[in-house]
Amino acid sequence: MEPFRQHVFICTQGKPEGATSYPGNGSRRVLQALERELAGQGLDDQVQVTTCGCLGLCDEGPVMITYPEGVWYHKVREEDVPEIVNSHLLSGKVVSRLAWGDSHAMYAQAKEHRDHYRAMVKARDETGILPDDLNEMIRGFMSSRAVLTALEVDVFTAVADGASAENVAHKIHADARATEMLA
Repeated sequence: MEPFRQHVFICTQGKPEGATSYPGNGSRRVLQALERELAGQGLDDQVQVTTCGCLGLCDEGPVMITYPEGVWYHKVREEDVPEIVNSHLLSGKVVSRLAWGDSHAMYAQAKEHRDHYRAMVKARDETGILPDDLNEMIRGFMSSRAVLTALEVDVFTAVADGASAENVAHKIHADARATEMLA
């Protein structure tokens, strides 16, 4: 016995800026609409919704896969969700205008995507460029570090001009003890 009557997968894999990705194509809005529609229809205990990583079909996204039927929907929009839920998930009738039945094209596109990704990773590794996730983490600290640096400059300048930590703290609306520790 299966724990759920049906299982729906939606890719929400993000890509670096400028690359086609499902979130860029609206997959998160589709996901939210699906969750709302399932709850509204009382199906959220019968249909499991799972986000997944890259399916290799970004240009066709958002892509939604339904199991146990194995139906792949492509180019799904938020406004398509009620039709998919009512027709497919409730009545068992595939929404043919969104169903992608060309398995040869799907395979070719996914393989091309995989090969392109592998070549990109190989080139990045050979040139010594930092991995995307590490670059993103570093970028995440940049703006906050710039603000902290500006604050440090203000504190250090005021202290160098003879102001006490208490005076600086009062001026920048901060705790005197913390300002003293920073100075």
